Amino acid sequence: MLKLINELNKNNLDLNVFSSLALIRAITDHVPPLLGFEKFEELANNYKGRKTDKDYMFNLLKDRSVSDDSLHRPISKSEDLLDMLSIPNKQFLNRLLQECIDNAVTVGFMHPKTPKKEQQQQTPVRDPNLRPLITVIITTLRGGPDGYFAEFDLTNAGKGLAILNNITLGEIVVPVLTSTLSENEKCHIITGNLEGTNLREGSVTKPILEIVYENFNQEKFKTTYNIELENRADKKYNIGKFTDPIFTDN
Repeated sequence: MLKLINELNKNNLDLNVFSSLALIRAITDHVPPLLGFEKFEELANNYKGRKTDKDYMFNLLKDRSVSDDSLHRPISKSEDLLDMLSIPNKQFLNRLLQECIDNAVTVGFMHPKTPKKEQQQQTPVRDPNLRPLITVIITTLRGGPDGYFAEFDLTNAGKGLAILNNITLGEIVVPVLTSTLSENEKCHIITGNLEGTNLREGSVTKPILEIVYENFNQEKFKTTYNIELENRADKKYNIGKFTDPIFTDN
C-alpha cells in the first residue's frame, strides 16, 4: 500500500496522468479488505460516515470509469482527452486512506463472501434503507422582460442518498447544480428561460415533470408529476401546479 501511495505522489508531481489514474484505481481496488469488504463498490455502497465523506466515496466510485478509460481505450488517431484535470480531487482519496488508518479491521473480511454461484441464483432484493424518494414543491413562477422561469424545491423524503441524474420539465432539460441529496435534504431548482418553448405555447399534450435518480447501489428511481397549465388571454400558458405524483422503480 505504501509503495502504491508513494508512486502515486511521484507520478502526480511529474504530471503523469495515465500512471496517476492507474495507481488510483489500484489503490481503490487494494484497500477494501482493510475496511471489511471484498470490493470497492461494496465499500462505497455501505459506507457509514458523514454525508460529505459518503459523497467522497461515491465520487471515487464514479470516477473509476476515467481510470478504466486510461487503461483500456485502444490507440486511435484521435487526440487523448485525459489530462491532470481528469484526476479525482485528492481529498476524496485522502479521506479513504484516513478511514483505513482509523477503522481498519483486524481479521480479514468482516462481511462474509457469498459464493459466485449463489449470487447468480439469488434474485436481487432492494434494500428499503436505500430507497430515496424525491418530492417537489413549486416556490416561484415569474415572468418579465427577461423571460418566464419556474423555481421549485426538491426534497429527498425517502431513505439513503439520492444521486440526481436528470430533470425534465415538459421537453426542457433542467440544469442540476446539486448532484446528491441526503435524507430530508432539500435543493432549489431554477429552470432556464421557458419563453418560446412548447410548454409555454401549450403544445405539449400531457406535460410532465420527471426526475430520474439512483442510490449507491445504482438502482434507478423516477418521480413523475403532471403539470397543470393555465391558459392566458394572449394564448400563452403559465404553469399552474404539479399534481398526481408517481414514484417508480426502474
